[in-house]
Amino acid sequence: MGSDIDILVEFERLIGLKIVGLKDYLERILGVKVDVVSKKAVIRKPRLSAFTSYLTLACQENLS
Repeated sequence: MGSDIDILVEFERLIGLKIVGLKDYLERILGVKVDVVSKKAVIRKPRLSAFTSYLTLACQENLS
């Protein structure tokens, strides 16, 4: 089954298994299935990396 929301995260330092807690927390407050993916994992996949760069720019423009 997939998730309803995929969330890309970037941390300044390793957080280990705390990412599981983040996933659980987000699912609780959002009320939907969530996948949390680290930016480092996406960078290793060129096709996803390009898509991620596009989304990052779009978000930055909307927040400006």
